Amino acid sequence: MIKTINTKGIINFIKQRSNKQSVTISKPIEISRYSYQGDKVFPAKLNEFKKPNIGSSLLKGFDGPNSIESDTQTPLSLVLEKLVDVNCDVTKFNFISYRNSFRKIFESMYEQSEWTLNIQRINSTIHFGMDNPIQDFSECNPNHIKSMYSGNYFEKISKIDNPDIKYKYCSIIQSKLFNNNFILACEIDCWERNQNNQNNQNINDDDDDGNYTIDDYIELKTSTEFRNSKSNYFFRSKKLFKFWFQSYIAGVSKVYLGIRDDNFILKDCLKLNTHDLPKEAINWNKDEILIYGNEILEFIKKNTSPGKSYKLSFNFPVISLTDSNPINIINDQYLQYFLNINNNNNNNNNNNNNNNNNNNNNNNNNNNNNNNNNNNNNNNNNNNIDNNGNIENNNKNENNNIENNNKSNEDGKNEKKSNQKNNGNNEKETNSDNENEERLSKKQKILE
Repeated sequence: MIKTINTKGIINFIKQRSNKQSVTISKPIEISRYSYQGDKVFPAKLNEFKKPNIGSSLLKGFDGPNSIESDTQTPLSLVLEKLVDVNCDVTKFNFISYRNSFRKIFESMYEQSEWTLNIQRINSTIHFGMDNPIQDFSECNPNHIKSMYSGNYFEKISKIDNPDIKYKYCSIIQSKLFNNNFILACEIDCWERNQNNQNNQNINDDDDDGNYTIDDYIELKTSTEFRNSKSNYFFRSKKLFKFWFQSYIAGVSKVYLGIRDDNFILKDCLKLNTHDLPKEAINWNKDEILIYGNEILEFIKKNTSPGKSYKLSFNFPVISLTDSNPINIINDQYLQYFLNINNNNNNNNNNNNNNNNNNNNNNNNNNNNNNNNNNNNNNNNNNNIDNNGNIENNNKNENNNIENNNKSNEDGKNEKKSNQKNNGNNEKETNSDNENEERLSKKQKILE
């Protein structure tokens, strides 16, 4: 299988986008750090910065190509072992890599040098490994060899000498670009206390003897003098772009730039703020670089499968992704660690789903109970309404009886008055009146 993407098409798409909002990565957080030489790991120790002496020769001790130490292939397994040591949940990240691999991908927006990266994917996590042949410096341009040596020597004279610090230093950071979480291992040159970050909590006491943080890290670079507009243009369009990305992606806030003349004599040392470098850019844009790099990362995610290996190659202007024979970027210990975390996460998700189902069942039961209680309350209310209705009817009947009794009483009074009016008539009539009065009196007692 071969999948390709044309970088020119991506660049044209990015430049024509309507949304011109600023793009940033999340602030890098340091996960761990260590010192190393080749494939050996040592307790993390980092040199402190000191300002170099202006006028120093940057070719002191130079002895041709033999003066350049060849970089050995440093396996990603060193980084993975440190992630295991600090119990990092590596399953949450889309990419794990050395910074140099990210540099090749992102800088291909403006660079045309060929490169190849190895890829090994486990589940949704993609691991990058380097595939660069060891360079034979004997075939390089002599002036290029001197430039390389002078850069290394500038680093040497810009650090406080400490005989206990013999190895390179690596910081492992995590960050995020759009939807891509990533871990990068970044070589750091030295440190200097950053007075603006006294309250930074990103302190990592992992086997070292310093209390420096990621905000104290420094990148050391060199450049020739800006003699004319041409040299200034070259610096701002080519070198500055690389300085910025290398520092920015690693969370390094400062760059010390050694300025030399054509005889490799140090003429000045400038302190640069990483976040200010894009303001001096010519022919490059930080937002476009980040969008471009993210498009390549999405291309890789879309066209790779779990459990497989690939090679990612750049031959301007095309980036190619091809199937590969199994590549041992990761070791068995890390693989088992990864799978254990993945299984634990799956079990936790299942438990959460079960808890959610139980909660739903409890909610349903509570709802049913509430409905039944409401129905019972409605029935009780209806019964109360019936009882109240019956009581009301009984009250009406009792009132009617009282009214009838009052009416009868009134009739008796009228009858008594009539008898009194006819008093003096015959005795028969008088006796009749007495009987009537007695009857009415009994009736009145009954009513009372």
